Amino acid sequence: PTLLFSPDVGWRPLLNGELENAELVGLEEVDGVSRYHITGSAPAVRIETITAGLVSEQDVAVDLWLDPDTGHVLEVVFDAETAAGVSTWQLVFFDYGDDMTIVPPEELLRGG
Repeated sequence: PTLLFSPDVGWRPLLNGELENAELVGLEEVDGVSRYHITGSAPAVRIETITAGLVSEQDVAVDLWLDPDTGHVLEVVFDAETAAGVSTWQLVFFDYGDDMTIVPPEELLRGG
């Protein structure tokens, strides 16, 4: 997940010019929070990063919602072809900057 926020391979390149045919749909309110809605076509290399390699070699039409004050990505929705057919991806991000605890998988398996 950290790759999404990497300045070289994550959201920044997509938002700094890689998003083709980018269009500002407008300012929308979702659950009382204002956000910019942007559509466009994300290049295959960015989609491969976003999906951790599960989707590759295809440009994808995406809908993005950004925080108007910080520019943080709040949500991304897109459909992509996979071996099993079309899959819909919805990534929702929140609590930017909050502390979090990550438990290593082996501790979860041991019940610790």
